Amino acid sequence: MKALPSFLRRALACVALAVCSPSTFAQINLELKMARRSFFFDEPTQASLIISNSSGRELLFEDTPAKPWVEIFVKSAQGRDIPARSSVQKNQSLLVAPNEVARHTLDINALADFPSPGKYSVSARVTFPDSNRVFVTNNLRFDIESGTERWTRTVGLPADPSGLKTRTFSVFHFLRPEGLFLYARLEAKEEGTLIGTYPLGRMSSGFDPQIELDQGNNLYVFHLAGDDTYALSQINIDGSGFGQAPYSPIKKSKPRLVRQPSGGLAIQGAARDERAPRTLSAMNDEPKISDRPSALKNRFSK
Repeated sequence: MKALPSFLRRALACVALAVCSPSTFAQINLELKMARRSFFFDEPTQASLIISNSSGRELLFEDTPAKPWVEIFVKSAQGRDIPARSSVQKNQSLLVAPNEVARHTLDINALADFPSPGKYSVSARVTFPDSNRVFVTNNLRFDIESGTERWTRTVGLPADPSGLKTRTFSVFHFLRPEGLFLYARLEAKEEGTLIGTYPLGRMSSGFDPQIELDQGNNLYVFHLAGDDTYALSQINIDGSGFGQAPYSPIKKSKPRLVRQPSGGLAIQGAARDERAPRTLSAMNDEPKISDRPSALKNRFSK
C-alpha cells in the first residue's frame, strides 16, 4: 500500500486528535527529565520532554499563532516566577507515531532569564492541538551555580579602530557530582554583553591549568583532562571561534604551554593526539555552547 503524503498524514493527525476521548488522553504520558541537576551559570541547561503515545493515533504537536505547544515555567526556591527571555516560546513541530516514545529537547537557560545563581524548579505545560487541553509535567528541581574563578583578564579588542573597546576573559572551575570541570567566559563588560560561556571539559588534579593570551589577545587554556590526556582550548577574542585539541605527553617530559622568545605560544613535552577526536566533546560528553567551528587552528609546534 502506498504511503500517504506527509502533508495529508499531518492533517489526519490533527483530525484524530480533535475527536480524542478522555481515555485517549489517559494513554498519553508526559515526563520531564534532566541528565543532571547542577549547572554552571550561563551554560546550556537542558531538559528533555518525553512523550509516550499509547493512544493508537498519530499525535501532532505544533505551535499556533496564538500559543506554543510547549511552554516552560521556572520558579526560584522562594516561589518567584522567573521571566522568559521572550514573550513567545517557539518550538519545532513534533509528530509522534502510535506506540512511539518521542523526545523534545528544551534549553531552559535560553528560554528563562535567570537573574543569578541559585536553586530553581521547572515544569512544562503541553497544549494538545485543536483541543485546548493543557497538561502539566512533573516538577524538576535543579541548581545554577557560579563556580570558582581561577583567572580573569581584560584586554583591548585589536579589531576596534578606536582602540577603546575591551573584552574580558575569565576561567572558572566548577565542582559537579561527577567531578571537577573547567569553563571559560568571554564578556564585553562595558556593553553589558555576555559573548559566550565555554565548557572546557573535565579537569584532573595534579596539574594547574596554564592560561595564556597570544599576540592577538586570543585565549588559550592547557589543562589535564584525564589519565595522560591534556586538552588545549582556544577562544578567539571576537567570539568567532572556539576549538579544542587533545595532547599526549612525550615520554619523560612534563607538558607545558610556553611563550616563545618571538612572543608566540607553543606546547612543549606533548604531541597532538591525531587518533583522538579533534574536539573533546566525545571524551567529556559535554554539549557545546554554540555551533562555532570545532577545529583548532594549527599554530602550535609539537
